[in-house]
Amino acid sequence: MGGSGSGDDSQSGFGIRNLHGKSLNWIKKQKPDGWQEVPSDDGRGWKWIDENGVERLRFTRPNKKNPSNSQWSRQANGYFRWQNERGEFLDVDGKVVPRNIPPSEFQEKTHIVYEGS
Repeated sequence: MGGSGSGDDSQSGFGIRNLHGKSLNWIKKQKPDGWQEVPSDDGRGWKWIDENGVERLRFTRPNKKNPSNSQWSRQANGYFRWQNERGEFLDVDGKVVPRNIPPSEFQEKTHIVYEGS
């Protein structure tokens, strides 16, 4: 797997470059052979586990609550958490989010709102 992209390349290490406007059906078709799709730990979505046991992509389904009542508005739409093979979190554009930013900013960038249909 080549997770060390440069320039506009994603650092995801697999075929998805970004999550902008992608449908769940499209995303699910991109799951690499050898990876497992399993229910998320809380049962509110699914996650992909690569052949090395690393969680690479997790989707949490919408909670169907009013966004103003949610901890984060993204919970109303559903969201992704995306990691490369080293366990580094990625943003919506597939870029590594540094750990040395304020925790609220890290959470905002690594809980990626589902924009698809």
